[in-house]
Amino acid sequence: INDLEHLSNQTKQGLKKAFINCASLETHFAWQKYKEMFSEEAKSLKSKNEIPGRFKRIMYYTYADFRDFLFGTDISKKNDHTQRVTEKINNVFKHKEGKRAEYIQSLNDWWKTIENDVWKGMLCSLTNELTDVEKKNIFNKYNNPPEEFAKTPQFLRWFI
Repeated sequence: INDLEHLSNQTKQGLKKAFINCASLETHFAWQKYKEMFSEEAKSLKSKNEIPGRFKRIMYYTYADFRDFLFGTDISKKNDHTQRVTEKINNVFKHKEGKRAEYIQSLNDWWKTIENDVWKGMLCSLTNELTDVEKKNIFNKYNNPPEEFAKTPQFLRWFI
C-alpha cells in the first residue's frame, strides 16, 4: 500500500493511479508466490487461459481489501499504515465532520468510476508474461470485477 500511504499527488486522479498500482503490485507478488507453491495449477493460466480457482480467490480478496481501504472498513484500520492511507483519502475527498453520508456517497460514486480500472490493473499484472492473444482471452473471460463479493463485510468474507 506504499503508493496510497505516501500519496504525493493528492487528487482523485492521483488516488486512482495509486489504487491501481497497489492492487497490481499486490497481484504480481501474490502470483509469484502462488507459482512457487502451486506450479502445476499455475500453468492453467497459459495453457487454458484460466485463472486457477485458488488464485482467483486471492484476487477477489485483494480487490475487496482495496475497496475496504477506500471506505475505511478494513479490519486493520488501527494499523499505522492503514491510518495514513485513510488520511490521504480523507484529504482527497475533503472529509468534513458531520457530513458522513455525503462523504460515503462521494466515495461510492468515485469507486464506481475506478472499479473496472483497478480490476484491469490486477489482470494486467497477472498476465504480463502471456501473449497478446492469451491476455485478450483472460481479459474477456474475467472482465467484471468481483464487486458483489467486495461489498460483503470483511469479517464475513472469511467464511465465503
